[in-house]
Amino acid sequence: MIIDSLDYSYFRIRKFYEKRDTIADFRTLAILTVFIFGVALTTLTIITVIFKFRLNETYKLYTIIFMVVTFLLLRQRYSKISYDDLRKKWLNEPSNTKLRKGIIMIATMVTSLFIPIIVGILRYNFGLSF
Repeated sequence: MIIDSLDYSYFRIRKFYEKRDTIADFRTLAILTVFIFGVALTTLTIITVIFKFRLNETYKLYTIIFMVVTFLLLRQRYSKISYDDLRKKWLNEPSNTKLRKGIIMIATMVTSLFIPIIVGILRYNFGLSF
């Protein structure tokens, strides 16, 4: 299910940039990398809030390594899977399904990036220790 959602996100983002950009594949992979990083960061933030621990400075190095490895794994996956195969799979889906999946995809992306920001603002500006 997660891989299928990732494939769908890849297809929709690539389709959006297909006519607008000459490097649509790279841009799509970069956006998916940021999305996966956002989900991982949100998960890590929720874990730190629940178990009340702080991360040290090596966390920044691991973040960069994680993003590079994620990008390379995505590149390897989508170099093996043809965009035309994904296009055949989802091109003719009904517009209400397309809209619903698009809203879920965008809401997940926005939420995964804003939860760590909101927790950071609450911790450092308002002194909340959760």
